[in-house]
Amino acid sequence: MRNLALVWVLAGACLLAVGVGDAVATVANFDNLKKKVTIAGGVRNYDIIFRGVFTNIGTLRKAYDKRVRKNPSLDGTVTVKFAIDEFGAVISTQVVESTANDTTFENTLVKMINGWVFEEIDKPGDTTVAVFPFHFSQ
Repeated sequence: MRNLALVWVLAGACLLAVGVGDAVATVANFDNLKKKVTIAGGVRNYDIIFRGVFTNIGTLRKAYDKRVRKNPSLDGTVTVKFAIDEFGAVISTQVVESTANDTTFENTLVKMINGWVFEEIDKPGDTTVAVFPFHFSQ
């Protein structure tokens, strides 16, 4: 059985892999990933953002698994910018760069990330903006 995986890649090092079948989820080189992720504004730190992303990463894997059946050559990095309000809701999401060359897949990612919920914070009006690169491959 072919294992399909959703992988974050930085300089050839596997940072996160969540797959189907025998694939095992692993996280390594966390500091290197932090260098590729931008977090601006707000009081949320990397730990809060990463915990929210890791909690929700399965939704992106499912979207990739579904889309790759229709587009077997789907592969690439989709960098997404999203804003989180004080209540933890994602209030805006946009693709800022993509090598996947699949607008349907990119739009699906935007819709899914828009449904993510992060930890609430106790600072009225606070908005945190994160820019995250997600690499998808089979």
